[in-house]
Amino acid sequence: MNDYQPADIDLSRERQRIKEMMAAEEQPGSKLAMAIHQRMVWSAFSQKLFLPQDALEQILTVDTVHDELREATGKCPDKKLVKYIFDHARRTFAILAYRGTVAKAVRLQLFRFDDTSLPVSRRQDKLHSLNGPPQDDPAWDFFYRWSWGDITNFCTDQMPFLPKTFHKDSDMEELSQGQPLPFLTFRTLGDGGSFSILHKGTMHHAHHPVPGGNLGIAIKELHDKTDGAYDQELQALREAREMNHPNIVKFIGGFRQDSKSYLIFEWADGRNLREYWNDDTNWRRDEKLIGWTLQQICGLASALDKWHNFASGSAMNGRHGDLKPENILRSTRSGGDIFQIADLGLAKVHSQPTHIRKNPSTTARGTLRYLSPEVHSSTPQKISRSYDMWSMGCTILEWIIWLVYGPKEFLVFQNQCFPTELEQFFVFENGKPVVRSVIRSWIERMEDNNLRSDEQCYSGALRDLLLFVRERLLVPASRDDVTGSSDLPTGSSASGVEVKLTAAAESPSAGIGRAKSGALCEKLGELVETAKRRHNYMFNPQVIINASNHAGHLQRPENSLLKPDHRVKARAEVNGPAGDQRKIF
Repeated sequence: MNDYQPADIDLSRERQRIKEMMAAEEQPGSKLAMAIHQRMVWSAFSQKLFLPQDALEQILTVDTVHDELREATGKCPDKKLVKYIFDHARRTFAILAYRGTVAKAVRLQLFRFDDTSLPVSRRQDKLHSLNGPPQDDPAWDFFYRWSWGDITNFCTDQMPFLPKTFHKDSDMEELSQGQPLPFLTFRTLGDGGSFSILHKGTMHHAHHPVPGGNLGIAIKELHDKTDGAYDQELQALREAREMNHPNIVKFIGGFRQDSKSYLIFEWADGRNLREYWNDDTNWRRDEKLIGWTLQQICGLASALDKWHNFASGSAMNGRHGDLKPENILRSTRSGGDIFQIADLGLAKVHSQPTHIRKNPSTTARGTLRYLSPEVHSSTPQKISRSYDMWSMGCTILEWIIWLVYGPKEFLVFQNQCFPTELEQFFVFENGKPVVRSVIRSWIERMEDNNLRSDEQCYSGALRDLLLFVRERLLVPASRDDVTGSSDLPTGSSASGVEVKLTAAAESPSAGIGRAKSGALCEKLGELVETAKRRHNYMFNPQVIINASNHAGHLQRPENSLLKPDHRVKARAEVNGPAGDQRKIF
């Protein structure tokens, strides 16, 4: 055998061991062993080599099995044996070929040993399989008369041939110690919230169910190690995957290894909605951006509506519970550009009593902000679907302000309304939840100036959406029933933050109640249809927004006759304290 020098030599002990083994052994079967070695790739997660699934299928053909057996035994192998190995024991055969012990493969069919018995482990003087036959099964006679040295080598060398493959219905699976994950890249990004560490990776194209090449993935390492603690969340993630909605981040699967649990999602490479707003290059004043944004909101509302009404026997029963811009991610995979809802089904994790974060100041920015007034109700253990609609209303309102005024003025809004991490969209007055006056002032000024009901309206579509948000979504006390609700421990919020429990009274808007997801979808559909019929409904290019006072004025051609400006009643300037509690709803 010619000496082989890999192009990319890894100095780890694993690579060095394999290199020395390959260089030292002159034996029948070395041609196949060399082909296997050349197709091995490095797992950045497991820190070891593995043979990808497509490489195994390409290398281990019927002809290859036939030729290797003939070389090892000196005679033409039985066709039934070749077929059995190809159909049922290709990985086992590859392990034997890699160690130069192909001759042992002639007993595979006799004892009906196959790849389902892998991985094999040695416990004292007996062999054991995590997934395969029981210890008294005749299949174990395949190893009869093997030396303990050969058995030890087989157990040691099998792992590179057993990388985890995720299928379209993959669930949380227990992996053997040392079993490699097919992650070509892997790096830790940091805290993924109160209950996970976020990693980013790339999964080999032959080991995931998503069409295309290597897949960017988000890997959430869960802090909780309690058995069964995430059963309901996994059920919700399965159901979300079954929905297959384009505006929901795709759940790939999960695994447990070395007493740690991981969840894998398709990576949204465009960052989250908060970061999108903070990037000045994303904003422009034109019809295209407003129209595209409404399409995105339509998609998110559709995903939420489908989730809220998804037929399920799950205890989660269709609600998110922690909807916020940080959980709305932008994906540009395969040339697309779409916002997706993340962490669907994980809100119950956030309500685990053993993980309630006692110090609100350590909570990720934005978590407290979008909590619904229901967390202060006399029955805080129930979170209904209406909870999500409040959070959605808060998010849409911020999106409208960003669209109308741009990133710089949007930052002014953020600083005035949320100077710390503790402010929310509502406060209590005389035991009743009301939208904070500083936020209400921004709404009123948009209605009276930039999104007014005349020819100086910057966008009729945004005005109608703003009115819907004010009248149907930011309704502090909802009369929605608790269908589709889930338990929330007393004294905590879905974001893991301790909250004060206060009896909530009905607001004047409660006679109608907070709109459900279907009503929001219907309203958004109306806006899109109206834009097809009404000129400049989506965007009026003649209106210029004056950033200094947020007032719009009509741009007229030079030398044109000037008509009297439309006058509106003045509104107080937004200069009160963030905690201003003047009643506005």
